[in-house]
Amino acid sequence: QWSLCGGKTLAVTPPGQPAQAWDFAQPITTSGVLTIAATLHGGTATCQHGILVRGNVVIDVRQCRPGGGADVAVLVSATAAKVPSQ
Repeated sequence: QWSLCGGKTLAVTPPGQPAQAWDFAQPITTSGVLTIAATLHGGTATCQHGILVRGNVVIDVRQCRPGGGADVAVLVSATAAKVPSQ
């Protein structure tokens, strides 16, 4: 269902803070890892969310970094490599 957010701007209101607008990219699959990126509108923060199923384990990682440069697919893949085969 991540495709519903792709290409859209969503408002998030953290408790006690003003609303933040996040611009979502289209979700993509890289090396079997489904990812979606979001950038804080007017800011420099970038977050990526990646998910992968390995056997009976779901690897679900969200990574945020100032100025971008995040590659959550690499992190998810490295984690998946440590899951024993069934």
